[in-house]
Amino acid sequence: MMAEDVNAAVRGAVTPGATDIWLAGRPVGEIGLAHATAAAIGVALTVLTGDDCACTEMTEWDASVRTGAVKHARDRFAASLTNQPPYC
Repeated sequence: MMAEDVNAAVRGAVTPGATDIWLAGRPVGEIGLAHATAAAIGVALTVLTGDDCACTEMTEWDASVRTGAVKHARDRFAASLTNQPPYC
């Protein structure tokens, strides 16, 4: 990941009226943007916990990052907790 790509993505994120952010030719969400930023400064991500959609997004960006779904997304603003033991 090149620093110029991250800078372009950040500019898109803070531009008023921006509705989509694209990085490396594909749409990117909060997780992909954080991953790209970390990679650009040499920080390796190893673990992500969150809802099932967050885990899927992280796996699409970097399959080497371990993920643990602790809830299931119901919609953009709501989630149901899983009925599993804690991951940590």
